Amino acid sequence: MAMSTSINQSPKRVFVVGCPRSGTTLLQSILLTNPSIISFPESHFFINLFKRRTDFQKKFNLASRYSRPGFATFMEESGYQTVKPALPKYAVSVKQQTQVFARTLDRIARQEKKSIWLEKTPDHVNFIEFIETHVKDALFIHIVRNGPDVVASLYDVTHKYPQEWEEPWEIERCVRKWMTCVQNTSKHLQKPNHLLVKYETLVNDLDAASQKLSSFLETDIDTHLLKDRKDAFKDIALTREPWKANSAKPVYQKGKDKFSALFDAGQQQYILDAIANGKLATI
Repeated sequence: MAMSTSINQSPKRVFVVGCPRSGTTLLQSILLTNPSIISFPESHFFINLFKRRTDFQKKFNLASRYSRPGFATFMEESGYQTVKPALPKYAVSVKQQTQVFARTLDRIARQEKKSIWLEKTPDHVNFIEFIETHVKDALFIHIVRNGPDVVASLYDVTHKYPQEWEEPWEIERCVRKWMTCVQNTSKHLQKPNHLLVKYETLVNDLDAASQKLSSFLETDIDTHLLKDRKDAFKDIALTREPWKANSAKPVYQKGKDKFSALFDAGQQQYILDAIANGKLATI
C-alpha cells in the first residue's frame, strides 16, 4: 500500500484534531514513524487566524493581528523560517493567509521529499468547516478519548502549568471542552475525508488502529517501528511543552487513573452526570 513519494505530486494534507489531552501527540508520533510523512510542532494557525478579531475584520473577512506573529513563531519553532519567514504583505484576508499556510507546508514537504504533511493542533477541530472550504483535499484524523479521563487530564495539566494554559481550569470548563470537541468531531464522521481513531483502541489494539490509519492515508504504518519514537517526538514537541513527555514513552495499555486520584466521589459523580446529560451522538 506504499504511496509514491514523487516530489512532483501534491502532498497529501492531513490534520490531526481532537480535544486536548486525548492522545493527539501520541497519534502524531506514531504516524511519524512512516518515512513518507512530515509533521511539525502545533501551529495554532487557525486559532490565531480568528483570535479576537474586530468587527471590521469580521465584516471584511480579514485575518486577526495575531496571525502574522503566530505564523512566524510556527516557522521558527519548526526550523523552516528560511522557507517562509513571514506571511506576504498582500495576504490580509483569512482566505489568502490560509492558502499561504497550506502552500508553505506543501513546499516544505516537497523540499523534504515527503508525500504527506501532517498538521496537529487539537483545537483545529473547531475550524473544520473553514479548513475544508479553503484547504483543498484536506484529510482529518480525529482522536477521541474517554470523557472522564480527558477531564481529569485537562484539570491536572492546567493546574500544574497554569501559565502555559492561561489559568487553571475548573471542572466545569474541562467538561465543556471535551463535550464541545466531541460534538464537533461527530458532525463530520460520515464524510469520506474524515477518520475516527479511539484513544483506547490506539493503546490497547495498536495493530487494528494502524490498519485503519494505513488504509485511510494509503501508506504503511508499521507497528514494528514504534518501540522507540524519540526521533519523531523531538520534531513535534517543544521544550516549553513538558506535559507532552509521556507521548515519547512506549505505548502502554493502561496509564494512571487520574480520574479517581484527582476527584472525590462527589466530583466524580458530577462529571459522569454532566457527560451523560450532554446527549452526545454515539461515537
